[in-house]
Amino acid sequence: MNVVPDRARLLFVAIMAVVMGLVMSLVMTLVNVGWSATFLSSWFRAFWIGTSVAFPVALVVVPLADFVVARTLGD
Repeated sequence: MNVVPDRARLLFVAIMAVVMGLVMSLVMTLVNVGWSATFLSSWFRAFWIGTSVAFPVALVVVPLADFVVARTLGD
């Protein structure tokens, strides 16, 4: 199993949380609000909430996913 140093894993999780929060909040805000005068403020609010949830979840899920992949592929 390839062990990633703690700082690299933390940076990976942070980048993934920000990107996923950005994309998911953009799509969900467009679906729920549409392109309107309140779109940007609604999107920024959804982005911060989504990223605040995504980061701690990713801190737990990424090591579990690494474990499952390693077990599945026999590393």
